[in-house]
Amino acid sequence: MAQYNLNRIFKPRQVAVVGASKKTGTIGNALMRNLVDGGFSGTVLPVNPKYQTMHGQESAPLDDVTLQAFDAFLPDFWSRSNPIDILGDASAERFSRALAICFNSKKLDGVLVILAPQSLTDPLSVAETLAAAIQGRRFPIFACWMGGKRIAPAVDVLNAAGIPTYDTPERAVRAFLYMVEYVRNLELKDRSWGFPP
Repeated sequence: MAQYNLNRIFKPRQVAVVGASKKTGTIGNALMRNLVDGGFSGTVLPVNPKYQTMHGQESAPLDDVTLQAFDAFLPDFWSRSNPIDILGDASAERFSRALAICFNSKKLDGVLVILAPQSLTDPLSVAETLAAAIQGRRFPIFACWMGGKRIAPAVDVLNAAGIPTYDTPERAVRAFLYMVEYVRNLELKDRSWGFPP
């Protein structure tokens, strides 16, 4: 049986919270509070073009190489910041190109792909593209596919590809934190406490 190093998922050095917010009552605010106040030992990077700092954490900027790669194919009016908004008319091909840039970036350790269906975006074809893109890669990727029952076939494709899929960004981060806690517990279990066996 093949063994994989899952430290990038279970023990990341940093977590980017896409859509982080200072506004109380928002999902982005709750996610930031949960990570910062919940004891996550790594770096928390809030990602929101409106704020430079949030909850005492600096925002995660995109590096020049990544910006140039996105500039090469996105319309001039894209956000040019994190979160990477590939716009409401995003095709499966645009998602594929965006993922390739993220996979090749030396600054990104994982990706959370969020899809909120719009009239010009087909959730199923985007899911198939994501499943094909991750094949053979050892890169942590999570998906948040919003849209309820009408996007169920797309979620089935993601799940079959082994991509953890959630219906809200908050649930995706909560699952991530559970995995981190699980690894910490395993480390405690394996620690030598100086008692005879």
